[in-house]
Amino acid sequence: MAENLNSNNSENDNETKYSLKEIIAALARRPKLLILTSLLFFSGTIGFTIYERLKNPIFRGNFALLIADPIGSEKIQRSNSGFESLAINKSDNDVRLLKLFLKSPYVIQSLADELNVSHSYIERIIEIESRGGKYRDTGNILEVIINLKDKELGEKIIKRLSEIYLDIAVEIRQKKLNEGLKFLDSQTPSIMKKYQESAEELAAFMEKYGTIDPIEEGMFLKERIAGYEDQVSSTNIIIENLKEIKEDVKNKTISTKGFKELLSSKNDFLTLSISTFNQTILNQAEEIEERIRSAKSTYKSDSVIVRNLEEKLYEMRPSIIEAQISSIDTALQIQKDLLISHKLALKNLEDDFAKQASIVKEFNRLQKKVTLNQENLLSIAKARENFRLEIAQKTAPWTIISPPRMSSSPTSPNITFYLTYGAFFSLILGTIITFLRDKLDNKYHYVDQIIRDLDTISLATIPHVSTFDGVREDKRFLLDDIDNIDDSSKKLKGKNKDGKDLETLEKGYQRFFYQEAFRNAITSLRFLQSDKEIKTITITSSIPAEGKSLINILLSKTYSELDKKVLLIDADLRKPQLHVRLGLNNILGLSNLLIDSSLELKNVIQKIDGFNNWNVITAGLTPPDPARLLSSEKMAQFISNLKKSSDYDIIIFDSPPVIGLADASLIAEKTDGAILLVTTEKVPVGLPKDAKKIMEKSGTEFLGVLVNCIKKNEKKLIGYGYNSEDIYSNYANPTNEEVKEKDQNSIKNKIKSYLTKILQWIED
Repeated sequence: MAENLNSNNSENDNETKYSLKEIIAALARRPKLLILTSLLFFSGTIGFTIYERLKNPIFRGNFALLIADPIGSEKIQRSNSGFESLAINKSDNDVRLLKLFLKSPYVIQSLADELNVSHSYIERIIEIESRGGKYRDTGNILEVIINLKDKELGEKIIKRLSEIYLDIAVEIRQKKLNEGLKFLDSQTPSIMKKYQESAEELAAFMEKYGTIDPIEEGMFLKERIAGYEDQVSSTNIIIENLKEIKEDVKNKTISTKGFKELLSSKNDFLTLSISTFNQTILNQAEEIEERIRSAKSTYKSDSVIVRNLEEKLYEMRPSIIEAQISSIDTALQIQKDLLISHKLALKNLEDDFAKQASIVKEFNRLQKKVTLNQENLLSIAKARENFRLEIAQKTAPWTIISPPRMSSSPTSPNITFYLTYGAFFSLILGTIITFLRDKLDNKYHYVDQIIRDLDTISLATIPHVSTFDGVREDKRFLLDDIDNIDDSSKKLKGKNKDGKDLETLEKGYQRFFYQEAFRNAITSLRFLQSDKEIKTITITSSIPAEGKSLINILLSKTYSELDKKVLLIDADLRKPQLHVRLGLNNILGLSNLLIDSSLELKNVIQKIDGFNNWNVITAGLTPPDPARLLSSEKMAQFISNLKKSSDYDIIIFDSPPVIGLADASLIAEKTDGAILLVTTEKVPVGLPKDAKKIMEKSGTEFLGVLVNCIKKNEKKLIGYGYNSEDIYSNYANPTNEEVKEKDQNSIKNKIKSYLTKILQWIED
């Protein structure tokens, strides 16, 4: 049971947090209120939209400007001239600053003067958007928009604005072009002077070095250096070849004829280096060698002629070798001298070329300076000509790509926009109001709410009885109040048809109402006994002060009047009330019976005066631990004995509230079933449901609910049997139909009745 209570407390803690689940639950409990409030706000939106559309229509005017070249012509933009860009101070458009400029007094003051309005008024109605409308994907489009109630005035303003913006663009462009031309004119003399100075400096340089073109002279020197480098290389090759021939001569591996042929093939100029003496010896040796070859072709190799010729050649061999070596040495010396000469000439040319490089560098610098100044002079002359042409043309740099026009029908309020957002915010406001209504008035108002929320049946609906108001607070003797109702009913019978004592009449109605309600409850309980007998019942509530003790007394009284033997037991051992309501003593009661084993049931039973078959057991002395006492085996045995006893037809236990205490569940689980009392306009929504869950977890048979109405004229009290006050009134006193009809015909009552029905429908 403690676990159940902890679970219940946890659930109550969670309910204090406004979670999405809780909001949805609140909306589900009051769907009609949500729909009605949302529709009410949405209707207001529709009404406001229609009113604004008819009374305050706004017409929209607009035109689009292409500002791709706002300060210069296309020709200047293509020329890409540095002087032109500098002169015209050309830069990218700052759209934000351009918008401010177009709405400034400098631009629109003339329009304000024409219309005889202030500049601030014109500025206020103008909207300038970049990348607007159908030109949203471009970067150089401005859309100018105005919104006015006066369509004719709007047409005039939008048209004049397009003209003014084009005029101001031409004006600014002309101004910039004139300023740029002045700048170019001021720069021309200095550029001309720089050109003349650089040309004179170049002429003086050429005169100083006596050259027309130092670059060509340098190229000529470079070619000569390359020629001498080739000669040095070829001379070195000849010297190496001569050294190889000399080695062959020393090794005697070459003939005289072969020597001459080799010299001829290696160098065409070597023959000029052989002296006359050496030439004679070499010629003689060559002649002998030729004779030997001729003799060998005629005679045998060992013939006398061949041997004589060979001996002669052999004797001349030293002289031949000496002549050959002498010729080679002479040729080597000539080539070495020539190599020295070539190298000397090459060095002189390289020195001259090194000097020429610095001259060429200076020449190039001066020539570039002259060329740059000349180009600047030509560029500034071309820019001046272009500026003069642009000034003469006076073309507009901007283009209107969408003509100025006003919409034929109002554009504001936008019906789709207003209704869409109106529906959205209406739903939001409806949700907020419904949720707040649910939180601020979180009480049950109607029986249908209770039945739907608890998913159970209503055994009966107890109507409001004004006589019982304040019984708990005043701690009045309840049987006296019941007697007063009975006496009032008797007094009513003595009045005439037009009876003036309406208070007495109303008390008569109330007596009939509550009697029928409790008879319905008893009938409902009888129908529930189809499966098993219901003899012991526990009647409890969710929270204190719901009228539980009063209901138990009236239910017991009704049983007694139906000739049923009833025992009413006050099982609220913490705050007992029955003895006060019935005027009984509380010296001995249930607690004494459970504690004192010497006591018998007859010792604690008390009778009610005037009711022979209605007995009561009060709570007795308050024990220190009521829950322990109620959960004891003796309590279970006590209830079991009562079930078996034939002394009573019905035993009713008046127990403490379920929420927060275990007492009610401890009692109910031992009885045949429990009835939960739910008081409208008092108990918070959700607590009865929690109470039902707690009892069901403890194994209690939940029989249904009794709905207790604490307000007068409750409507829609639906249960088993007759629960409508209008129906009851006809059965209560048919002789007073005229009074009832008079009351119903009252306009005030009709209005009140309609409003009540509407509120009931919303809350349902």
